[in-house]
Amino acid sequence: MASRLLQTIQTVEGNTAPPIVLTCQRNGVAINLSGCSVALVIAQNNTTITNTSHQGCTVTDVTNGVISYVRQTGDIPTAGNYFCDIVITYSDTTVETLWQQLKLVVGKKSGSTT
Repeated sequence: MASRLLQTIQTVEGNTAPPIVLTCQRNGVAINLSGCSVALVIAQNNTTITNTSHQGCTVTDVTNGVISYVRQTGDIPTAGNYFCDIVITYSDTTVETLWQQLKLVVGKKSGSTT
């Protein structure tokens, strides 16, 4: 089982910028992402996936396991806690999920009544 490295980012509901940048690590060591595709799964309160139609990440540093995810409208629709898993698909089609790599603490927009 891969070790968990939980990072926390504070943001506001509906924000789509800046991109989320994370390092894929196993036991504190960066994962070489050569030939891999990577997805970020965002789940509100760790139960409801909010980005079902777009989860793809851009690998920005293959050797050091750095990825970037551009948020879209609907990814973080309301205030609350969101947990993100990184899903790596290797070139041989095997899959590794890095569980709860990111926690988004999402506040309400100014003037929001909902």
